[in-house]
Amino acid sequence: MPAMMAIGDSLFNGVRSLTISQALAQWSAPAQVARALGIPFATPDYPRNVVINFEQWLKDFPNVFGIAMDLENNINFWDTNPKSSLPNFDNIAIASAKYTDLWQWTAAKANASIAALHGQLGANFANVAGNLSQLFFDFNSRFLLDPQGTANPNLSPLAIVAERLP
Repeated sequence: MPAMMAIGDSLFNGVRSLTISQALAQWSAPAQVARALGIPFATPDYPRNVVINFEQWLKDFPNVFGIAMDLENNINFWDTNPKSSLPNFDNIAIASAKYTDLWQWTAAKANASIAALHGQLGANFANVAGNLSQLFFDFNSRFLLDPQGTANPNLSPLAIVAERLP
């Protein structure tokens, strides 16, 4: 049973400069508090940046073609629904979450939103400039709430906390 769990939005998720990665998640506020208190705390082990790699894109600018390729590669990667090496995370804060998402948003809803974007964009799924924030939210929440694709996909962050009883 975990001693501590975190829910919230981008600040608790570890987002910096519109970017989230495994390294940034390890520096999130809840992860730092847990480390300082000596509490074991499982942070998301993102296999790569979730959709946006803004800090790298600034370094790559003005190579717009390279930035576009990185974006497309990230979207294609996250579209495969990659799995975590961990069964669950103690930090399930979701970047861009609204307070209602804490009890209403689920991995199943994220999957449905991704599927709806597929239906809307079809073969142009990688060309989603107007939908980047939604993809970021959907891919990130799906990974955080159901890291191995084996959890109950209908549990919200608050329901996961209630089930695990930190």
